[in-house]
Amino acid sequence: MPSALIGWKVYRRDVSTDISTLIATVGTGISTYIDYGVSAYRTYIYEILPYTEGTIGAPLITNSIETNFFGWYLMPYDIAINGGKVFKFDFNLDSSDLSNEVDVKIYETYTKKPSVGMTDRDYLTGTISCIAGTINVDGTLYQPTDYISELRSFINNKKPKILKSRKGDVWKVVTYGMPQSFNDEVGEQITTITFNFSEVN
Repeated sequence: MPSALIGWKVYRRDVSTDISTLIATVGTGISTYIDYGVSAYRTYIYEILPYTEGTIGAPLITNSIETNFFGWYLMPYDIAINGGKVFKFDFNLDSSDLSNEVDVKIYETYTKKPSVGMTDRDYLTGTISCIAGTINVDGTLYQPTDYISELRSFINNKKPKILKSRKGDVWKVVTYGMPQSFNDEVGEQITTITFNFSEVN
């Protein structure tokens, strides 16, 4: 008697390589999966393999999928497990230079050149500033009050997040602070927000 199906193993492969990477193992009740780990302007193929207690079945292979996204994205770090909202930033976007935080100590000696000591600290910090909101189907900006308060709560919830750049770079970060400025010259009083992020383990 065949063993009962336990779930599915999801593999992703960049078409430029022959290497497939296991990105998720999901139960039988899952019929969709969102992959947040892809890079921009790349083409991928997915292989979905059924598995039982002692057997892995033949893969179901998708058509090739080309990624083409614009803007910066911020989402919960555990979104693949627990779900959550994805915030997109691309209106009047200003991403600061990324600072590379390292510890360097220069020790003056009695020789011609000093000694240099470094710790293992090595992480990125930066700032994102943009007009907050989403676009309606008619191309107008949609910026409800609850969107701003929801975003502020998310930015300052002290939990790790995934931050993805326009190029497709992905970092695990914490975010903090969200000052706001208002454009009083338009009736909608468009809000520009700014927040800081720091890369974490």
